[in-house]
Amino acid sequence: MAEWQTLGLFFLTLGVVLALAESLKKYLSLSDEFSRKFVHVAVGVLVWVYSVNLDAPNVIIFLSLTFTLINFIVLKYNLLPALATKRISYGTVFYPLTIAISAWVFWYSDKNIFYISVWVLAVADALAAVVGQSVKTPLRLKVWHDVKSLQGALAMFASSSLIVFLVYYINGETSSLPLWLLAPVAGVFIALAELISARGSDNFSVVLATAFILNALGHGTEAAAMNYVWATAIGALFVLTVVALKLLSPEGGVATYLMAIVIYGVGGWTWALPIVVFFISSSLLSYFKSAYKKRFKEQFSKTSRRDGHQVFANGGIALLVAFIYYLYPQPNLYFIYLAALAAANADTWATELGVLSPGRPRLISTMEEVEKGRSGAVSLTGFLASFLGSLAVVATGYLLLPLQNMSFFYLAALISGFFSSLADSILGASLQAQFRNKNGLLTEKDEQGSLALVSGWRWMNNDWVNFISISLASLFCGLLISLIS
Repeated sequence: MAEWQTLGLFFLTLGVVLALAESLKKYLSLSDEFSRKFVHVAVGVLVWVYSVNLDAPNVIIFLSLTFTLINFIVLKYNLLPALATKRISYGTVFYPLTIAISAWVFWYSDKNIFYISVWVLAVADALAAVVGQSVKTPLRLKVWHDVKSLQGALAMFASSSLIVFLVYYINGETSSLPLWLLAPVAGVFIALAELISARGSDNFSVVLATAFILNALGHGTEAAAMNYVWATAIGALFVLTVVALKLLSPEGGVATYLMAIVIYGVGGWTWALPIVVFFISSSLLSYFKSAYKKRFKEQFSKTSRRDGHQVFANGGIALLVAFIYYLYPQPNLYFIYLAALAAANADTWATELGVLSPGRPRLISTMEEVEKGRSGAVSLTGFLASFLGSLAVVATGYLLLPLQNMSFFYLAALISGFFSSLADSILGASLQAQFRNKNGLLTEKDEQGSLALVSGWRWMNNDWVNFISISLASLFCGLLISLIS
């Protein structure tokens, strides 16, 4: 009975908040964004106030799921002008949904993570948006789709770190790490997750990141927790260096930093070094014979300076496998991880060295001779480079973890990585968008959206081709391993 009384009080209080937001907007001529943030913060505070007086999460989960549905309807039909904005955002839908998920997962296992998630959503995320929109000269970043600012990210880091520190300090923290170390590491990871989000998905990605990093730091051994600390410190130095060397764009640096923390945190150098080999070798090869390769810049959609899209296209599957390994530490996942990186390296080496072939390549779909740099073009040089690229990653994994009784699994990763480059070429020849530029050349890029489409699907760019072929390599490796074992 007390729980349902709490439910009624929550609806009543929320009604007052929404009415107040509408009134402030109407009579004080406040901006849409201010009204939205006012409701955003107030709802988070209300959830916290009522949750501390509940013994079970049932009411919070019911309320959150109810408002997930209500907010979807409100967003679709614009029923509450105070919550409307000019940009399309599903943040009001993700917001209550993630509160429900966090309450369901962490209420009994670690309620502090639930509290921190709510406060980060309500305060830190809103503060980051306010700071990012108010600074006069923002340093802009576009890692995924939305444009963010470095100043907003710093506000997210500072406020998230403070929230983590205060909640654990007041309620008691369970980590073997000191709070002064745990809080900033968590803050960095949460800020990175907010930077890569798009269209309101930060209300989901931030909670996922908060739960992941706090669970990793607080529910493992001290050695396991220190992996994330070292990853945060070493990753920052590594990323700053490669961005300064112009091997990565700032947006690519953000994506790489997030990836480095997860992968090194999950598996230490055994997991991290293969991806370092991929990144360094492919970056160095992009500068090999660079003067000669400049003649193909019109055909290629990307440059040697990787952006956020390229980082996730090439390393996203490896990141996903590492995350799955964190949840379900099965040894076979390491070989699937290697296959994903081997595939990315095989394709990159084939691209960078294939154009140096002495003869003209052939289109894999028809075997006719085509110009160098054409998507889907293959050559013996490219095949050899592809095999060596796959071998470089798998050999690194074998040297770090020489499991003699699993030699066939390494072979499965090697084969999967090599054959994925064939899948990449087939996709490049058939489905990847090819345009005719003003010089009459076939090209992968149409930055203005004005070039004539010659073949393929307009949305199927090089990043999608890489992502799909790497996904196929991982699935194929998993299939081979299941057949072998």
